[in-house]
Amino acid sequence: MKRFFTLITLFVSTVAMWGQTYDMTIKLNDGRILKFPTTDVAEVTFDISGTNAKNWAMPNLNFGKEAEYVIGSAEPNETTRTAEVTVAAEARNLTYTYFFDADYNYKYAKLVFSSDDERLAYESYLTEEGFTKETASSTTDYIYRNTAKKLVAFIHNTYAEGEATTMGEKYVIIGAEDETIASWTRTTSLKGTAAIYVPFFGKGASKEMMWHFENRSGNTLVANDAANARGVYRFNTTDSRWKMTRYWFDAKTKNFLEEVAIYCDASNRPTPAEVAEYLASQGFAQTGLKDGSSDVIYYNSQLKIAAFVTMSIPENAGSDFMPSIQFSHVNLDAQLPPEKVILPWPVTEYNKLTIAEAIDAYKQKPYFKNYKDLGGGLHQIDTSSPDFPVILLLEEGGKYLAALVGSPNVLTLSSPHLPAIFTENGYEKYTDDKLAFDTYVNWTEDKEIQVCTSDLFDMGIFFIVFEPNERKKN
Repeated sequence: MKRFFTLITLFVSTVAMWGQTYDMTIKLNDGRILKFPTTDVAEVTFDISGTNAKNWAMPNLNFGKEAEYVIGSAEPNETTRTAEVTVAAEARNLTYTYFFDADYNYKYAKLVFSSDDERLAYESYLTEEGFTKETASSTTDYIYRNTAKKLVAFIHNTYAEGEATTMGEKYVIIGAEDETIASWTRTTSLKGTAAIYVPFFGKGASKEMMWHFENRSGNTLVANDAANARGVYRFNTTDSRWKMTRYWFDAKTKNFLEEVAIYCDASNRPTPAEVAEYLASQGFAQTGLKDGSSDVIYYNSQLKIAAFVTMSIPENAGSDFMPSIQFSHVNLDAQLPPEKVILPWPVTEYNKLTIAEAIDAYKQKPYFKNYKDLGGGLHQIDTSSPDFPVILLLEEGGKYLAALVGSPNVLTLSSPHLPAIFTENGYEKYTDDKLAFDTYVNWTEDKEIQVCTSDLFDMGIFFIVFEPNERKKN
């Protein structure tokens, strides 16, 4: 492509018209200076075809890989989790900053421009590389997306409000295209039921990614120097229902994102069903745990994210109280029942088999490992199940009376998987306020199950009791 600079041509023509001769000076990139008498110049043409790509180069695009794979033996800065990397373009070298998470997995690359012309030229380069510019949702942040390569680029052409960087700094951020809840490069709000949404929540992400997400959303930073110094930031939103977002960064460096929250109008709270529906759509399940206000805690066990739903309005709440949903990167696995368990189903022919016949039947089970006679009418079967490693057999008058399937972890007995297993085997939940433990009955076979969450024998083992039915239909 050739561009003709008519202003210079006009100047040349005008000078010639006056009958005077001047030197035209051109300074080249290599430092040489060329001079021409203006009477010898009829037209000035600059040929810039093919030069854009020579000035630019992509950073390493192996996002998600470990630092060693991306930058070799170089060590990222521990305070910022970044590394300066020189990338060679055909015409010059570029310095990208690579950002890593707490496990030093590569998250995104940033390149700062020296001028607005450079920013515009890089945008043209992105187009050449297969990126498409999306409709601008912000006057300061533009999104370019390469869906074929699953990449996204953010062009920033001025400072974001509250951003601790040089006023007017312009740069590009390139990362993996990822619209999941904890992504560092998420561009969507994931808005759903009752207009609930999740603010930017990249685990350990940098402040600039938070600022740009909020900036693209049209939200406004609430100035509070004291809170900001602690790594806490609030933004007023443009939403009439969910009015505010808040971010908490780590206490040590104030650089890495740990928690976020959205706050709603107290007079327009979502219902518990709406909250449950939305959180379920994002992979959260109700835990049964409650916080100090007796509000419900939800948990995404795959991503290790807890959602603390604070919708109850305290009696002494002021007029400025705002119900909220707070999201935190926290591992609650040790405090929660396992989602799946391996239950070694016992022999259930009570009062029909002798204890010897029952033991022989257990020895045929695929989970059987060992047998012990404990005396006093108790017999122990060791199983291969990691969840229920032991079964106690009860004997009375030489007959097999019942089976107690045991786990050393009381949380295992609260697994949501167990009721499904009971249902598959013909049992249904039996409701009776007088019963201390959850009870399930198979009316067809006249058998029952009790889930005993107390240590019946002071053995440090908690049992599911399989025995003949003692209930009557309500």
